[in-house]
Order: sequence, then structure tokens, then C-alpha cells
Amino acid sequence: SNQYAANVGVTVPTDFTSAAGVALSAAHTENNVFTIDRQTATVTSVSSQTLDGTYGIGSAINVRVTFSEPVTFTSNSGSMQIELETGATDRFATSNSSQINTTTLDLTYTVQEGDVSADLDYTATNAFTLLGDATIKDAAGNDAVLTLPAVGGASSIAGQKAIVIDGVRPTVTSIAKQTPASQKTNVNSVTWRVQFSEPVTNASVTSGDFALVAVSGDITGASITSVAPT
Repeated sequence: SNQYAANVGVTVPTDFTSAAGVALSAAHTENNVFTIDRQTATVTSVSSQTLDGTYGIGSAINVRVTFSEPVTFTSNSGSMQIELETGATDRFATSNSSQINTTTLDLTYTVQEGDVSADLDYTATNAFTLLGDATIKDAAGNDAVLTLPAVGGASSIAGQKAIVIDGVRPTVTSIAKQTPASQKTNVNSVTWRVQFSEPVTNASVTSGDFALVAVSGDITGASITSVAPT
């Protein structure tokens, strides 16, 4: 073990400072019990409090890091971040809010347009970093080791969760007249079929998403009356 307890017969002055830079709050006299902590906190797993599922643009995804012992994240006007694999542009889960004496630290990633991932995970074992003067320390003042478990392993985000990121908007691939199929017609109602690049939610597509534009002639009084799935 790297933690020891022993009775010592010494007097420690108030200006005593540990190797980690932690100063004593008061003088200590003989027969006090001191605990020496040489064990640094390490990351044991990375998961998420966000439910498994598919998430689109603007969704906030929780990333939770679990340590081997309680730690304190102090922002000091800085932040902590984990780089995530999100396609052509990798994004970050971040936090600048201090979190005290806890075995888990929470960060947040917000899905942006263009982000994609079939099973969300971080980019590498060194993807967890501190910015500015931010620190992560255990109760003894030892700096935590920020190395993450193997990417895709059982203790990674992908190993523990099934979070799909879809930040790509569906696009229209074709518009074709269905009834009547003839190019010219004088009927009062015409049906057009709009094909998308991927399945869309029926309720998310309404007549307000389309507009009639006259290529030639007059379409005064014409309107889109309904939108229905096929």
C-alpha cells in the first residue's frame, strides 16, 4: 500500500508544507497520527448519465469520469476537457465548474451541426486535459493522473454506453409529380412526392416547410394544403 499511519513524537511547525504544496492549518505536537498518501488518483472508467439513443444538433450529452479515489476539480478560471471522436471535426466535452471531494467528475458535450458518431467515444487515452490553471487533486494534494481507459474498451464511453450522434440535417434529393403524372394538367389538385436523404419524423415536416414558386404563368390562389408521409 502507498498509504501509511504511524505515531510520531515530533513537533511540526505551522509553516510546514508537504511536497504537494499543502500547508498545515495549525501546529502539530508529539503523539499525533499522520497519514502519508503517496497514491495518486487515476481514471477507472468513463461513461455517461445520458440515456442510450440517437441525439441531434443542440443535444447536451453528459460525460462522467470515475476516479479511483475522491478528487476535487478546481477551475481557477480554467477548465477541463475531453476530446471526443465526432467525425470530420472532433468536439470537446468540457466543464469549468468546480467539483469537490467526489469520485466522479461531470463534463458536457453539445452536439453541433456536422457531428457524427455511430457509438460515441473519446479520441485517445490522452484526450483528457486541463486548460489554464485548472487542477484535479486528491485530498492529500496529489495531482490526478488523467490517462483514460483504452478507446473502445469495456471502461470507455463506447464500452459502457450506446450513444449515437447525428448532427447531419436531412436534405431533399428529388421532387416528382405523382398525380396526375402528365406534365400538363388543368385539375384542381396535384400531388408531388418529396424524397429526403434519410428518414424524417412525420411531425417535423409540415406545409410551412414548402413554398410554391411560379416558373412561368400565374399561380395566384394556389397553396399547399397538406403534407403526408409515404
